[in-house]
Amino acid sequence: MPGLQHACALIALAGAAGCLDVPPYRPCAGDGDCDGWPAVAANPAANDCDDDNALVHPGAEDDPGTTVVEDCFASALATPLTPVAPLARGWTVGDLVLEFDSTSAMPSSLRRGADEVLAGNNDSCVRDERFAGISMYPAFGVDGRSSQVGQATTLRSGPALATTRVTWEQAVPVAATVFGCDAATTVTGVVDFTVQPSGRIVRRDQVTLSAGVMTCAGCADPDGNPAILTSYFTFPTALDRYQVDPATVPGPFPAVGAAAKLSAPAAPITACISGAGSALPQVGLAWSFPTAIAGMRARTTDDTRANRAMVVDWVNRGGAAAGAYELVTAVAVETDRVADCSRELRVAMTEFARPPTLTPTTFVPARGTYRFSGEVGAGVMITADQGVERGAVIEVPTFGQRGLTVWTSSGGGAYQRSRRGQDYLVQYEADDTSVVYLPTITAGSSIVIAGPGGEPPP
Repeated sequence: MPGLQHACALIALAGAAGCLDVPPYRPCAGDGDCDGWPAVAANPAANDCDDDNALVHPGAEDDPGTTVVEDCFASALATPLTPVAPLARGWTVGDLVLEFDSTSAMPSSLRRGADEVLAGNNDSCVRDERFAGISMYPAFGVDGRSSQVGQATTLRSGPALATTRVTWEQAVPVAATVFGCDAATTVTGVVDFTVQPSGRIVRRDQVTLSAGVMTCAGCADPDGNPAILTSYFTFPTALDRYQVDPATVPGPFPAVGAAAKLSAPAAPITACISGAGSALPQVGLAWSFPTAIAGMRARTTDDTRANRAMVVDWVNRGGAAAGAYELVTAVAVETDRVADCSRELRVAMTEFARPPTLTPTTFVPARGTYRFSGEVGAGVMITADQGVERGAVIEVPTFGQRGLTVWTSSGGGAYQRSRRGQDYLVQYEADDTSVVYLPTITAGSSIVIAGPGGEPPP
């Protein structure tokens, strides 16, 4: 068989001269390393710069500790964004720290740098507000120093969004010697604290009463008084001025033991807490009211350690009916040493109370996030009808596990790819949701959040 002998001879000669130049087997057409990113894409910026390494592609996260550019992004380095990071008992964003009590699991500290903005006392009775808490006065209260045992669960862990859920349950008996109400009820609390990279913290209270009560008694009021069901934040006395919509200039907190009664708004409103000293921080607040409220109060407590409190009353000296009560509060802390209730702080709160329009998304006050509500393909497009100055957290579908990229276009111009960690932060959740944080968004711009194949045209 001369044909076979001739072929064998050729193979033998090739082996003597060196290895055969056989191309590698490529099972994915146009994608040598099968990482979902082709070597030649319709958009040149989406090309896989190393089609022999599945760890390198435009959707990868670049490791600054290596010389390899894993995300194929060769632009100059910029200042990285500050992510939400875990602590032993809380969360931090830069020099902002939120910590939770080890017993009640409610917040015991909120500080920026060395400035603590939550205040409390050591009173074991349910007399006055302290830290951030919930109270059915005078029978029951839970805060950062109460003996109530709470459980803390991490729902999201950053870097673009972190949420701690605090749960507790308290049975309030009938006509107890120390604490009680005219009807036995169980108070159940589910309180979410969501921290965003902008430093804005969103608190969502969900409180349920198993049975209605009219009057309650405690060591503060042993004879019984109409129940007061409240949610509050408490601040040190050095923060002595407050402003609540529609006021535009802060005024002084009332005297010790007194309260300034505010209206019961239905639409979200904002507030600012500040002090006379230039070294003091400022605190911004904003509220959304899923459940109707009886009113609000700005007061100075009259316990052994007077503090300032901003109180929202679901019920104030009336019957507390069985059922669910809900409130959403946003808070931010700034260290502007010049302006009283700075513009930046007001913007941070206004963008929660009256969020800029991003189409097509739905704003979710319970987390302070935007959720994409349009048609989903390999990517989604969002148009900024209004600009965002103090950060937007956007929840979109997860486009598989091949990587996610973000692109922006201003004024109808070409799309520019954003750099992960420097222009945006992203995290993937177990419910197939991706969470993207953008520090600013220009009015009129378009944003594309894409998986492979969903990138905008060049």
